[in-house]
Amino acid sequence: MKKTLLSVSIIAILFACATPKNNSTSTDTKVVLSDLEMGQKLYPGYTQANFDEGKNLYDSKCAACHATKSPSSKSPDEWKGIVPKMSALSNKKNKPISAAEEELITKYLVTLSSK
Repeated sequence: MKKTLLSVSIIAILFACATPKNNSTSTDTKVVLSDLEMGQKLYPGYTQANFDEGKNLYDSKCAACHATKSPSSKSPDEWKGIVPKMSALSNKKNKPISAAEEELITKYLVTLSSK
């Protein structure tokens, strides 16, 4: 019994030593940018206040006419084409979206769809 237990222990120790370890210094580690960092990468000078205002405008202005979509549901280029069209449509319906608001909404959506 003691020989069996000793043999199993030795095998377990050898197996543990032979198992490759996860190397935390691996060069294939993926860096994930925060939403704000992504926005700043795309738009130098982009601030947390810009991001927050863009989100609030998207949630309020766009949701006033239709259900909003997840920013990741479209590509950055798609959002750059959609937002001006929706803004113009909203302005025709007397639900104004200023050029500055349109820009903040676009930057918010492009930032989140670029991840």
